[in-house]
Amino acid sequence: MVLRNSTECGRSLPSGLLRRRTSISLLLRPTGRMQHGSITMYGTATLHHPNGRHLPGFPTWMWRNTEVRDFIDWLHEHNKALPYYDRTGFYGLDLYSLYNSARAVVDYLEEVDPDLAIVARRRYGCLSPWEADPAAYGHAALTGAYRNCEQDVVRMLAELHKKHLEYAYHDGERFLDAAQNAQLVADAERYYRVMYYGSRASWNLRDSHMFDTLLNVMTFHGESAKAVVWAHNSHVGDASATEMSARGEHNIGQLCRKKFGEESYSIGFGTDHGTVAAASNWDGPMEVMQVRPSHPQSYERLFHLTNKSGTHSSSACRTERRPLYSVEQAKAGAGHWRHLPTRDGACQPLFRGSSAPSV
Repeated sequence: MVLRNSTECGRSLPSGLLRRRTSISLLLRPTGRMQHGSITMYGTATLHHPNGRHLPGFPTWMWRNTEVRDFIDWLHEHNKALPYYDRTGFYGLDLYSLYNSARAVVDYLEEVDPDLAIVARRRYGCLSPWEADPAAYGHAALTGAYRNCEQDVVRMLAELHKKHLEYAYHDGERFLDAAQNAQLVADAERYYRVMYYGSRASWNLRDSHMFDTLLNVMTFHGESAKAVVWAHNSHVGDASATEMSARGEHNIGQLCRKKFGEESYSIGFGTDHGTVAAASNWDGPMEVMQVRPSHPQSYERLFHLTNKSGTHSSSACRTERRPLYSVEQAKAGAGHWRHLPTRDGACQPLFRGSSAPSV
């Protein structure tokens, strides 16, 4: 998703975009913010090399980590030749790094405010028994088997923001990273409690966290900032134009559309058939799976019937599930679908049971 402070979304790496548009200020993807701390500094050429470039939290084959490693190396070289304030940053958006983020806040405070670091360690210690399984904390807190840690993590976030002017003046982006990590801990603590109420509440909290992180980072980069959000179609598409809205769900794409209007551009990808890299179980080995043919009333099927490769459609319709204009190359037999609502689909990285991936 491309934004102009301005958003561009897709699954392919944006180095080509940077080569053409050097004014892009930041790139963001849905991994925990702490997972990108040293990678951000390396990518912006303020650190010689990060401490391990593998992005933790997901299996190594997911989220194109090999390509991300190569892209960060490219970004490092790209940024070296530019003045500091013209360099492109690389940030994580998601909240799946609760304990790494807590450690990052403590590590930062040990350098700038050792007394507050002691307080942070004690408050975040409330979550320590559940490090191996954060979801178990949510269940224990809701059932009363363990005390709720919300007050501790929210107080820590408030304490950090009280020192905003003092820390930010000296540390700039390091304080931004620490503050976002503290926000992540607060949001993640709530997320693991809310997830037991149902998927809608936890999904909305997660994508709201991504959106708030995006706004905070763009604010840091100034009024002229432009951003690329590199995420799955289910996050960067406009949820209000899909069946997600019927379930009461929103996503970062919808929130960006509402905030930035025509300054937000979403790019999604689809296919009628083929193969996908996925796994049968979490942390399972990568498998190459066949994708089921697309639904007869989907855009993917309509494009397939054109018999043209690389077909694309531009849409300005924000609330209707059909393109602004019909696909000119479509065969006559597909014409009656041009005026029907189309079904949405997405490939996920995990498939259980006998169901094959579908679009």
